[in-house]
Amino acid sequence: MQQNQVKVNKRAAGYFRVSSEEQVEGYSISAQERAYRLFVEAHGYTSVGEYSDEGRSARTDNIKKRPQFARMLQDAQAGLFDVIVVHKMDRFSRSLRVAVQVFELLGKCNIGLVSVSEPNLDYSTPQGKLFMHMLWALAQFYSDNLSQETKKGKNERKLQGLYNGTLPFGVIKGENGIPIPDRRDIGLGPNRTNYDGVKMIFNMAASGSTAREIAEKLNSYGYRTTGSWGNNLFTKDTVTDILRSRFYLGELPDGEYTKGHSSRGSYTKGIEGKHEKFIDPEIWEAAKRNREANNKYGSIKITKKASTYSLSGLLVCSYCGGKMHIQGNRRGTPYLYCYKRQQGIAKECQQHATKLEIYEQQIEQYLRCIKLPEDYQQQIIEAYKKEDEEGPGFEKMRQALTNRLNRLKEIYEWGDMTAEEYRFKKEQLRNELVSLPAPISTQKDKLESLGTYLKNIGVSWQDASQELRNELARTLFEKIRVEDHEIRGITPTSEFIPLLTLSSFRQCMAEAEVTGLT
Repeated sequence: MQQNQVKVNKRAAGYFRVSSEEQVEGYSISAQERAYRLFVEAHGYTSVGEYSDEGRSARTDNIKKRPQFARMLQDAQAGLFDVIVVHKMDRFSRSLRVAVQVFELLGKCNIGLVSVSEPNLDYSTPQGKLFMHMLWALAQFYSDNLSQETKKGKNERKLQGLYNGTLPFGVIKGENGIPIPDRRDIGLGPNRTNYDGVKMIFNMAASGSTAREIAEKLNSYGYRTTGSWGNNLFTKDTVTDILRSRFYLGELPDGEYTKGHSSRGSYTKGIEGKHEKFIDPEIWEAAKRNREANNKYGSIKITKKASTYSLSGLLVCSYCGGKMHIQGNRRGTPYLYCYKRQQGIAKECQQHATKLEIYEQQIEQYLRCIKLPEDYQQQIIEAYKKEDEEGPGFEKMRQALTNRLNRLKEIYEWGDMTAEEYRFKKEQLRNELVSLPAPISTQKDKLESLGTYLKNIGVSWQDASQELRNELARTLFEKIRVEDHEIRGITPTSEFIPLLTLSSFRQCMAEAEVTGLT
């Protein structure tokens, strides 16, 4: 009787959750809300808040993926309610780790947790705590078992000839989950459905068109990619992936994979699916033969190790912002191309193909301007000291924290502090110390090392291999912006910036008439 009186006039908050799978089964948020309101009314609680996570799994250990759950815990710490009401305890969490952590938090806040379906559970008693942990352990087992059953289900679907995952371009899910041609009107005119687009891809390839030519034709008609590719323009890569897929032959992936142009590879054998053959096998094979014939480098492109050039991964197009790709011509001379223009994505881009050596010569001229004076280390260190003096005084803060750590140790050794208090306060001070910027002495060592490395860098660049040049370039530069045959801008790494402030460097740049590089 006393327990019933304690419950009266308590401020209650309801938490409701349903996963995507449970939504399909009809286990709705609204049903949980109705049960909560009846429960609150029957027990004399005052409802002060409701929190709902729809389409969210309780399996995750990251509560940020359940925003309302996270907000509820924040409100709990703010003391906005006295008890949380859930429909079942597994609505709260199926992760035992999360459950135990949250129960500890609620215990510190003196907030109870009540289940509509399990009203006898009381976390405040030792028996309740034991039962609660058993319940969450079972929920954890169910969640893990559900994950394994899902994997089994996917394998079983494949054995039954049913497709798993996002359907490829030109196909949609039909009755009983079996893929069918996507003949829906997409506003491109007659005979311009996505399925017509797939047929056009294979017919053009069978007639000898390259993947790039096919992509340009698709884009000109208004077609866009679907599924995992998103709603984007076609490129030769997305077209190649479609041409490699045996799904259009009525097969499902199973067995051996071979590496190829697509990072996902392609399967060389498969099992028969329940879906129809969307493309005639003769057309598919003709497209395959022509695709391989159009690949001038054939099998060499598959097995050849990717080359690393001096400026690989650093160059961007000044016209469209796309990455610059480096490719060797038939003679092996490396040229740079704007990837977006090459793929037909940036049609207005005017970037010209340029020999790599033209940019390398400009970089070499740039590096030769770095002529450090004899006292270069001292100049750089003085600049950092000045910055520190004008800033928040990190050196003084560091010294003060170090003194406090020494003083704390003395107090502990005198016996005026327990070991637990000492460890706690020492950890606090150490965390503050670690959070400060690196000491000037550390920066000094780093900059001196860099300065020594750069002292003869112009000559070193000229004699270095492509791989070593690339390592050096990545050390100095984050990004290099090019326009036609000229470098228009360079973004240096943070370590390199102090060396660019030296007057000798700027004077050399001006004399060499090198513009737009800093």
